Amino acid sequence: MDCSQITHWCHEVMRSQVKKGGRYIDATMGNGHDTLFLCGLAGENGQVTLIYRSCRRRSIPLL
Repeated sequence: MDCSQITHWCHEVMRSQVKKGGRYIDATMGNGHDTLFLCGLAGENGQVTLIYRSCRRRSIPLL
């Protein structure tokens, strides 16, 4: 299963479970695409709480 198939499957599951006006958590917010999708499902009166963790990698030159 490639990435687009997994995303499509997850969106279908979300469509079947998320109700307008509900409260939801996006615990894996990355680039925001799925967050925006979830917000659309939750609707104007819904609430989506985001958890975002930035993990910066540092390159250390070897001498």
